[in-house]
Amino acid sequence: MDQFYPNGMIHEDHFSETMETVVRPALRKIRKDRMVAGADGKKLFVSVFPSEGKKGTVIIHHGFTESVEKFSEVIYALNQAGYTVGMHEARGFNVVFAAATAAKSLQSCPTLCDPIDSSPPGSPIPGI
Repeated sequence: MDQFYPNGMIHEDHFSETMETVVRPALRKIRKDRMVAGADGKKLFVSVFPSEGKKGTVIIHHGFTESVEKFSEVIYALNQAGYTVGMHEARGFNVVFAAATAAKSLQSCPTLCDPIDSSPPGSPIPGI
């Protein structure tokens, strides 16, 4: 049995294995994360998954308590179909929220932060 349905989604009998051995490694290779300024000047975390296909770009806006990782299967299917996929994380969710919370908790102990950009150790977002 094939790992994927014709629509590009993963067959449930192989979901966990396919996510770990196919989808996540493929997305890690192409994922480009960055911080961009919102209209109010505050930073937003954005992930882009470029495709060599020329079909277009799909922008995903997540719902309450979700993040980029929650949409890995959909991002992979769209990417394999030739679409570049972009997704931002709303303020207060996942990466931005976790990094900002960590930064606030480390303010009382600045020696733990990176001396170059003041980010918490291991932070995916420099300068937070």
